[in-house]
Amino acid sequence: YLDRHSDRPDRPRMKWPSPPRKGTEALFVEFDPPIAEWPAGVRAGAPVEWQAKMTVYARQGVPFAQGSAARRVWWEGNETIDFEGESYANCVRLRAETDLHLGWWASFRLRETVWLAEGVGIVRRVERLSGRALLLFRFDSEHQYVLQAHEIEASKTEASSSPRRWARLAIHLDRSI
Repeated sequence: YLDRHSDRPDRPRMKWPSPPRKGTEALFVEFDPPIAEWPAGVRAGAPVEWQAKMTVYARQGVPFAQGSAARRVWWEGNETIDFEGESYANCVRLRAETDLHLGWWASFRLRETVWLAEGVGIVRRVERLSGRALLLFRFDSEHQYVLQAHEIEASKTEASSSPRRWARLAIHLDRSI
């Protein structure tokens, strides 16, 4: 996707996967400053924390809400992950909580636990998304993802020294609101 987050002509536009309908089925969020997804510097003890201002844009690229974001990441140890005949030893287990607050309009909490294997990346992920919208509507869902197969590309063997950061986020809903 190209990010459509501003009506200014010098900014790129978001191309959504479906035609416009009444209501919206997607939101676009911009973080300032960007938030680290899985920081390399997480150690035992206190969590690594980030905070950012957040702007939410409608499908047409018009800002309609301001809010705040906070992310905390904890290192929870190392363990072996076994799945369907594959074994990944000494995986780093990280836990994160990300809170997105948009005042009375909505709040979200994303709880994630990931297991990272050296030379592979994420081999297991558990996510739980909960929150509320318009003060009345609450939601809560949990999903688990497990690596099915992997192969190492020759050009990708060197690890990046800096963590991936979230500057923009697209949320595609399963129904219009």
